[in-house]
Amino acid sequence: MFFSPVNFLLAIGLFLSSTVTAVPVTLPTERICFACANNNTCYRDRTCSSGCQTGYILGYGFGQQTDYNSCYRNIANCWFFGNITCLNCNDGYTPTPNAMECAKCTITNCVICDKDNHCAGCSEGYAPSNDGTKCVKPVGSCEVLLNTGRCSKCMSGYQLSSDGFSCTPCQVANCKRCSGDNQCAECVSSSFVLSTDLNCITPVPNCAKATGNRVCVGCNPGYQLTAEGQCMECNLPNCRECSTPTTCSICNANYLLLSGKCITCNVDHCLKCSDTDKCKDCSDGYGLVGTTGKCGPCEDPKCWQCALNASECTLSRAEIETVKEQKGIPWWVWLIVAIGAAALLGIILFIVLWCCLRKPIVPVTVYEEDNYESDKDSGDDQTRDLALDFNNRSFFARPPPILLMNDYVQPRIYVQDATQVHGDMTSAAADSEMDSVSGDEDDEGDMLLEDINV
Repeated sequence: MFFSPVNFLLAIGLFLSSTVTAVPVTLPTERICFACANNNTCYRDRTCSSGCQTGYILGYGFGQQTDYNSCYRNIANCWFFGNITCLNCNDGYTPTPNAMECAKCTITNCVICDKDNHCAGCSEGYAPSNDGTKCVKPVGSCEVLLNTGRCSKCMSGYQLSSDGFSCTPCQVANCKRCSGDNQCAECVSSSFVLSTDLNCITPVPNCAKATGNRVCVGCNPGYQLTAEGQCMECNLPNCRECSTPTTCSICNANYLLLSGKCITCNVDHCLKCSDTDKCKDCSDGYGLVGTTGKCGPCEDPKCWQCALNASECTLSRAEIETVKEQKGIPWWVWLIVAIGAAALLGIILFIVLWCCLRKPIVPVTVYEEDNYESDKDSGDDQTRDLALDFNNRSFFARPPPILLMNDYVQPRIYVQDATQVHGDMTSAAADSEMDSVSGDEDDEGDMLLEDINV
């Protein structure tokens, strides 16, 4: 079956209303018909037979991929059906909250309503208000139209009339939005600023406010206004704002303005001066002495502040100490710090003692060459490796002595009874016998006994 968007739109427009005397409607031969009289079924050959129940009409099933018709619940003034509901009503009607019926739109001059009785399109010559509750006469170039018919905001480049019923082009150059009577409320970009007469002008350097003729009437802080309406940097010492190139109007903090100059106060212990030699506010611990304008120590030695009068204390030292104690570090913090310091000191002391008192214990390998006559006669040069492991000895034990006799090296390890020898010899008796043999063979040799401390 051939299908095209044109045929689909035509099919939607040909759904029948609720009348049972509807005239049969046919489409081109490649399409099936959409309605028959008396709710009968319509077939491809344009014949009708009973099919739909009473109260239902025949139509092509939306979203279906088959070429047969479906029966839909007949809802008056509905042009887009669901199975039993109306998805969209005819112009001037709106679906009821449950979408089972189409109710007449109660908004005057409204052509298209939605489910909330909200007008989406008005008849010719009218426009929906901003909240959609009314159809009102349109205001040209209006962005926000009230239900009273007045405009509350015009489009960019237009200005709102005083009565709110018209938007006219803004005549202010470089203005994005006018506030009325050719007065600009916002310029088109940051390249322009509003003047005092609400025009858009190019900025005057270092100027806070300027007229439409770019004449500055107020400079930024730190700059002074010249007679020509320009802003120049204020170069007077300690001056924050100048009124003329030679006159300061506002001084920096802790400076006194006197005759257009910023001067320091010559009164000792003074925070703020009223004149070069008169103080009006003294530092802590000092107060004004009568009407002299001088600062003297507070008369009460326990007083901390008496700035306005040396004889009247406003804050005592005891109160200051109380505040300091309240803001001090809690005792438990100090306890934790002390414990941590003691632990650290103990670790350092242990490491020092370990390094100073400990004697190095290392493995020693002694090579021994046999010099017995029997071995020499045989021409057999035998060398034995004696590995002595001292690591199992006690911490502060002395290393074993090593006996050197001529070419013979004999390691000795003595224990408490001095009878046991570890190494090549197995007993003290064997050791004595070896000493006598060595003495007989080499009378001229000298015996050297060395204790090697490892």
